[in-house]
Amino acid sequence: MLIVDTNKCGSCGACVVVCGTGAAQMADGKAYIDLNLCVECYACKSVCPNGVIIEKDS
Repeated sequence: MLIVDTNKCGSCGACVVVCGTGAAQMADGKAYIDLNLCVECYACKSVCPNGVIIEKDS
């Protein structure tokens, strides 16, 4: 499962732009991953300039 470290998110929105399923979204100026939509393609993780999208064990 992918999660966003919202404390370090720079709010650039790059993850939202590349997410093909709409799982990467913005709320309150920070990115988050909707786990119900995420297919773990890692596109968001690969474009995050701050490296704050991380993989966690489910």
